[in-house]
Amino acid sequence: MLRRRKKPLLLDADGKLISRRLTLLLHRIVTVTNNAAMPFFRKRGMSIPEARALIGLFETGPLRIGGLAELTCIDFSTLSHLLRRLEHRGMVTRGRDDTDNRSVLVKLTTIGRKIAADCRNASLLHEETLIGGLDRTEVESLKNTLDQIYANAVSGFGRGNEQYVFDRTGRSLSES
Repeated sequence: MLRRRKKPLLLDADGKLISRRLTLLLHRIVTVTNNAAMPFFRKRGMSIPEARALIGLFETGPLRIGGLAELTCIDFSTLSHLLRRLEHRGMVTRGRDDTDNRSVLVKLTTIGRKIAADCRNASLLHEETLIGGLDRTEVESLKNTLDQIYANAVSGFGRGNEQYVFDRTGRSLSES
């Protein structure tokens, strides 16, 4: 016997199920990936944003706090607290930039470099899982598409802690 749905399916403007919307698809991927990664990072007493900051420093070398915030998409306030914790644990140092005394430069310590390398290797393994079954061309195309979607999001919604979302006419939905 067939059961009738109690609630109607939620469809978007094009008649597609909500489960096919880009925002939900991306959220699902991030959720599954974070859930898989958490035990590895938790075992090392770290959060995923802390690991992301260490990996960013490992791959780029010393960075100003603003550059690290942009690279990792971690807001300044959260990043400041996170860096204080990492510095307290001996993984990073913060000091004035020799070329601009107004800027703070973040560097990995020797122990931070080792932990960052471990985190990076775990991150690369996670990426291998995510791209399984895709060839290099598909992976590069996907990454280019995601870069464009990110640029669209920054352009359309703002960067950082801005709380404005606009409709297609440019009218702020927060003013409604």
